[in-house]
Formats: sequence, structure tokens, C-alpha cells
Amino acid sequence: MGTLFHEFLDYQVKTVRLINAAVLELHRYPQTLGLLKSVNTLLRYEGEVVDEDGTKRAEQDAPVIKEETDNGFPFFYGLATVAIWGALEAFIEDLLVLCLENDSNLMRLEPIAKIRVSISQFESMPAEERRYYIIDTVERDIRSKYKHGASRFESLLRTFDLGGAIDDDPKRTLLELASVRNVLVHRSGIADQRLVTTCPWLGIKIGEIVRVNRNMFSRYSVSTSLYGAVVFRRVILHFGGDSEGVDEFLRSLSK
Repeated sequence: MGTLFHEFLDYQVKTVRLINAAVLELHRYPQTLGLLKSVNTLLRYEGEVVDEDGTKRAEQDAPVIKEETDNGFPFFYGLATVAIWGALEAFIEDLLVLCLENDSNLMRLEPIAKIRVSISQFESMPAEERRYYIIDTVERDIRSKYKHGASRFESLLRTFDLGGAIDDDPKRTLLELASVRNVLVHRSGIADQRLVTTCPWLGIKIGEIVRVNRNMFSRYSVSTSLYGAVVFRRVILHFGGDSEGVDEFLRSLSK
């Protein structure tokens, strides 16, 4: 299980690093394009072959990159926002699969024991696929996917006796992250009534374009990492393990 948690954190860190690197390079694009033109001028003067098509493409890209830069890179931060929410979803689901694998008592919990399934269909599934099927079915039965933010995960975790408290700040940030993510994915980034009502602190009006900026993405990244650690800590304690390493990680995030 520790490997799964480290993979989740590694993905978060990799996402942040690559976004930062991409943003830095796009900031430099005007200088890079200017240098390319200067080098091409010199090459032409010396009779060397110049990649005219490549230069033309670079010039055509310049207005799009300038617009993205001037707006604070909302496209890139938006992509990263969708990615880290998806990583959190996958992490919690995979973690529950491991819990089912390592604790047979979970199968006796009422919401799980009440699952209706064709015996022949269930028996034909590989063991791991059965566990994912159980989680998907529980999610459907308790309608957790219709809940907002961390509540979507907590309703599922409580079913497995792994629920718990969340501090107000990360809870609100996860609610905002989920709401913004839904608008980016399902509404082409245009604010709807649900987002405006759920996250009034954003000060966004219906019909406005939602632009994720650096500060927003930073909060999202920290909160998803923090919440992932909180859930992983619960699992460690459930199995009677030592949570000191995760506790230290949580303390470092809270500073």
C-alpha cells in the first residue's frame, strides 16, 4: 500500500514540475523566437539551409502563446487541475481495492454484503476485477458520484469503515477543485449556476470563463496531496500499522 501512496505523490510532484517547466519556457518564447530569427538571418547570409517551414510555424504559434501568457496560463493549469483530481479518484479506488484484498472482514459490511450480482458473472471475473466491481457497485448504490468535493470520497470511505474528519480549509479547496474541474470538463470552462452557488468565494458569475491560475492550482495540488495522505493514514491505522511517516508528511504540508 505504501507503494501506491508514493506513486500517487510522485504523480502530483511530476505534474507540478512539468507545468512549472512548461510555463517557464512559454515565458521565454518571445526571446526564443527572436533568437531563432536572428540565427536564420545569419544562416541565410552565409548561404546555409534554413528551416523556413519551422520558422513559419513558430511565428504562427506566437499569438496563441502570447494570449496564454498574458492570461496567466489558464489552459495549462486547467489541464493539470483535471489531471490531479483524476489521480486522487484513482488513488482512493485503488487503495480500497487493496483493502478488500487484505481484509476479508470488509466483505461482511452491510452495504457490501447486500450487493446483488449474478453469481456466474462474478465467478468469471479475475479476483482484482471483482474488487473493482464491488467498489463501483457500492458507489452506484450510495450515489457517491453525485456528491461534491471530498464528500464524494467520504461517503464511499464510510461504507468501508474508513471515513473521518477533514479540516475546513482542505475540505473547501477540494470542493472548489471538484466544481472547477466539472466546469472545465463538462461546460467548456464556462461557469454555470452550480459552480456559482457552490463556490461563491470565487466571485465568478454565470457565463464567465473559468481560468485556473497559478495560486488556484497550487492550492489544489497541496489539498489533494494532503487529503490523499489523510486517507492513507486511516488505512494504515485500520491495519494496525505505524503512521509516523505519514504524520510527518502531513505536518510538513501544514507549515
